[in-house]
Amino acid sequence: MTLRGIVEVAALAIPMMMASSSVRADYSYVTAPTPASTTFGGSTVTLTPISSVSTLTGATFINIANVGDSSTTAPPATDTTTIPFSVPVTITNVAPPGSAGSDTITLKGVLTFTRNDTGGEISSATFGSILNNGTIIGGVAYTLSSPSYTPPTVNNVTTGVGNFSLLVTPSAVVAEPASMAILGTGLVGVIGFALRRRRAANA
Repeated sequence: MTLRGIVEVAALAIPMMMASSSVRADYSYVTAPTPASTTFGGSTVTLTPISSVSTLTGATFINIANVGDSSTTAPPATDTTTIPFSVPVTITNVAPPGSAGSDTITLKGVLTFTRNDTGGEISSATFGSILNNGTIIGGVAYTLSSPSYTPPTVNNVTTGVGNFSLLVTPSAVVAEPASMAILGTGLVGVIGFALRRRRAANA
């Protein structure tokens, strides 16, 4: 192979190695929201964990906590409260692409009930920081965004009537420095060998 041919091969090798940036990653998740239960007056609000029932692929909206609501307070009386909450979301990258690994990203916020009784509820959620967002797991970058809140229905025991949800986005597979170093060393060696052969042929 000529020197020009070797350089062309080298030029193709690096983009091929980086081509994994467009691969959609597979992952699973489990959550651990707190506080598990908050009682105020005759009302109780619960936050229960959720885990994926199957492997997910690509950008996906996921539920990260079920919000339950029960009350024995009868109108016109009502209960009100403010509940600071935290929802750690542990994501596990399923190889390939990348390698197996897990890390935790935490959503924090405040849940506010301005009415809660047997006649109904009025509530809202204010979302704050997302801690450790943009973490790299097994060579794949994961970010959490667009948190949302669906209010529960008082005394409805159906799971998932109220919930917190957000968008999980796995992005480019990050090329490992060691892999790039090995590639670079190999290319330098091949080019050096070709140069030596060329000099010997011209001697």
